Amino acid sequence: MRLTFYGDVLSIWCLLAEDALAQLESQYPAGVEFEWKLAMIERGRAMGNTPAAERWYYDRCAYVTGRQFNPEWIDDIDSTSYFANAAVEATRLLGVTDGSVRRAMALAACVDGRKVCHEAEAIAVAAEASGFRDDRIRAALHDARVAQRLNAASAEFEALGADLRPTIFITNAIGDKVLLVGVYRFEPIKSSLEALLHDELAYSTFAKVHAPFPSLEDA
Repeated sequence: MRLTFYGDVLSIWCLLAEDALAQLESQYPAGVEFEWKLAMIERGRAMGNTPAAERWYYDRCAYVTGRQFNPEWIDDIDSTSYFANAAVEATRLLGVTDGSVRRAMALAACVDGRKVCHEAEAIAVAAEASGFRDDRIRAALHDARVAQRLNAASAEFEALGADLRPTIFITNAIGDKVLLVGVYRFEPIKSSLEALLHDELAYSTFAKVHAPFPSLEDA
């Protein structure tokens, strides 16, 4: 059983989904593989939002969810999420494979309003969260493998037909699949996971107490 989280660290909806992911990871410490991939908004190019437009989106989010976030991280229509995501991916290249730096980057931007759209500030946040020196993260950020991973994740995200972040893709050993696009709340993700996990376990139990599938040649 695998749950793959596709997100961008500068998406407030992905930050909201972090709570659900943390709950799920604590409830399913075994039997479910959790993985995360950074599918950047606009593939890391200019996001095209003014600070006023970003604030409007944040106000709408607050109306829907009751949580107000801080859009001060954005400068202008040329601001990009590339450096924030690349700094997180750089720490993964250096060995931090959990979601700690990802979450720290999202909080630094969307709660504290830090200007992680700039390379230096993104590196500073990643260094604080990971314990690596700035120069190590900067070198890793410019490693060709970081851009390759980000581009591959974005291509994978698009191939799923997804157009919103977060996107949650759940698969099990018997081929069942659930694609949740834009869903960030705990309950629908958990119910989807439970449904696939139930049937996967039922197939396994059936196989233990029944003969193998008969050969068609013996029919």
